[in-house]
Amino acid sequence: MLQSSAQCRFIVVIDTYDRIGPQARLKKGQVTAEGARDFVAYKSNAKKLILREVCQKDETCGLDQSQGRAEYGSRSTETYAVDFLTNYTQDKRITFVEPSRRLGFGLAVRTALRLTETPYVWIQQHDWALDSDIPLGPILDIMETSLSDQIAPVKYVCFPSVRMLSYATSAHVMGFPTLRELTASLKVPGFGKTATPPRSTSRAAVTLSIPFQIPEDPDRP
Repeated sequence: MLQSSAQCRFIVVIDTYDRIGPQARLKKGQVTAEGARDFVAYKSNAKKLILREVCQKDETCGLDQSQGRAEYGSRSTETYAVDFLTNYTQDKRITFVEPSRRLGFGLAVRTALRLTETPYVWIQQHDWALDSDIPLGPILDIMETSLSDQIAPVKYVCFPSVRMLSYATSAHVMGFPTLRELTASLKVPGFGKTATPPRSTSRAAVTLSIPFQIPEDPDRP
């Protein structure tokens, strides 16, 4: 966990699966029968872990509950909506979101964002580890200072992974020279270099997406 996230709110989306099959294909929402049986224990352990790390307790029985609805696409009809249950601490420091049907990563993030009350959020996938502590305070300072920039305000900060180090020269990018030129023109010299000391990170909420996962997945790259 980020040391500087101690003052943040946490919104944890625990996604589910679509169907049971002979082998796990998690990106397609398919789990094995054994994985489906383990799902209840998985969710319970995930909640206890977050509560213990953030609030120094692992009891989930004292959480308040509410309900909501996440819709697919632009059609706000019952056919394209998924109900979800939220369990949260009284101070709403931690909120768990459990959809009745699988949302997928994008809709899971959107559902969490609709529950936020802060101007900034940190989105963390459950299976991506950080190599070092990230100075959230200075990053937020840079973003707030840049709001007056009419050309290139900093509204989004993405941290590179090993797979992303060569993305700029990959086939996904090389075929779009106009986009590459625009990206290069918006780069800010010296970005990331700041002497500003860390400040309170209560301006940001942490949304943590926890899709249901079993280690062996033949579709996972």
